[in-house]
Amino acid sequence: MKQCKREYSRVDVSWPVTMLTSKKLIVGKIKNISVGGALIRCLELPSPEESLELKIEIADLFYVSASVENVRMNVDNSQSDSIAYDLAVSFTEMTEDDRRMLYNAIEREARKKKN
Repeated sequence: MKQCKREYSRVDVSWPVTMLTSKKLIVGKIKNISVGGALIRCLELPSPEESLELKIEIADLFYVSASVENVRMNVDNSQSDSIAYDLAVSFTEMTEDDRRMLYNAIEREARKKKN
């Protein structure tokens, strides 16, 4: 089986995220993140062919905005009361300031995990 190697290292986090679609807002939590993408846990799904805008709340300090494309979706029905979805996204557009803030926040989280 061919193994896919990621371009960027990911770090586990629990950051609130809001996904803006053309029809609605969907809230979720980022489970892990890198400067290239994220894995989002949510209770409802956006349309797979629709592009998304994310508002990521990082440690109650600031928000980062990004345009993303949906890469992969997994269904998690291990919780008896509801079905959750893991949505893997790739960042397609982000301002340099937001990318720098995201990088710094990821580095802080990675350092916390090492200590």
